[in-house]
Amino acid sequence: MNGAMSLENTTIAVSGSGGFIGRYLCRALSAKGANVRSLVRYRSELPGDFQFDLSQSSMQPDALKPPVRALVHCAWDLKSQELSDSSSTNVEGTQWLIDKCLAAGVEQFVFISSMASHAEAKSAYGLTKFEVEKRLLALPNAATFSTIIAPGTVIGKGGVFSKARMMVKKLPIIPVFYGSQGRRLQTVYIDDL
Repeated sequence: MNGAMSLENTTIAVSGSGGFIGRYLCRALSAKGANVRSLVRYRSELPGDFQFDLSQSSMQPDALKPPVRALVHCAWDLKSQELSDSSSTNVEGTQWLIDKCLAAGVEQFVFISSMASHAEAKSAYGLTKFEVEKRLLALPNAATFSTIIAPGTVIGKGGVFSKARMMVKKLPIIPVFYGSQGRRLQTVYIDDL
């Protein structure tokens, strides 16, 4: 396989698999031979889809039925702009999911965080992602259980960047989002994530 990693007969669950990153990830994992369990907010009849709602801390009971080797947590409620709401939904919902994974014997929890995640973040998004990172790193088995991936702006067909691109195409001028403050936009292409 030209050095490509095979995930043949490996079961991996992906939360937020109806979203931009989760959808691409499910395709990539399937292409490498993984058995993918898609945790989706809106239940479909597709094999491998399991109902999951971060805001309600609810999941179809058999979604993490062994053997699930890893769970990649892409789900995040972006509607919660206030810190208290975002914390209640995203931080507590993720903690609930971590606890479910530990109880089910899931070996690895991969958290898709963000470069916006840090202690001095100005947004509820960055602060709540940072809180989840701290909780994952505080686990007794963090060295083997917790993996945190913190990409910059993910670009590709779909997602927030694609929507912004379409908006800019309609404008007579192109606004400068970062240049005026001396910052550069850090991007990663979806297939490279």
